[in-house]
Amino acid sequence: MFDAGLDETAMLVREKLAANAVSEAAEQLNVTRSVYAGDPRWKKLEEEVAQRKAYESGLRQAELARLGGDLADAEARLKDLIGKGIDDRPARLLAEVRNERLSEELKGAEQAIQRGEFERALALLDSAARKATPEWAQRIEQTRAQALQRREQETARARERQRREQAA
Repeated sequence: MFDAGLDETAMLVREKLAANAVSEAAEQLNVTRSVYAGDPRWKKLEEEVAQRKAYESGLRQAELARLGGDLADAEARLKDLIGKGIDDRPARLLAEVRNERLSEELKGAEQAIQRGEFERALALLDSAARKATPEWAQRIEQTRAQALQRREQETARARERQRREQAA
């Protein structure tokens, strides 16, 4: 009877964990604590729930870092969580964070081009290209071509101004 009850508890808790209902899994454990707490199998189940709570907390912290604009912190937290292998949420969120970082770098490069800071723009684009997914590579290369073209145009204008000043 004891073993059957513990097996049923384990099944219910693991079902709740599989459904990402961690608080319900913890509640299921609490309901059976007085009966099964001394059994090593119950303690293992308790550890599984504790690990899952930590995992969910890590996901929340990564999302808060992301929403707060600390993409580097979010990325670091997500990389740690991916190693846990519980589900694919950290990998999906990491892809979103990396896209946001690339978007910010590309925007920074475009702004640098508009200000005439071509070397800064090219450095930002080089940095972005090292981390780029294939989807981003084309956009980065288009922006690089724009930076190079604008730099050449500005250089030509400066030479023309200098030539006119010397001729005058």
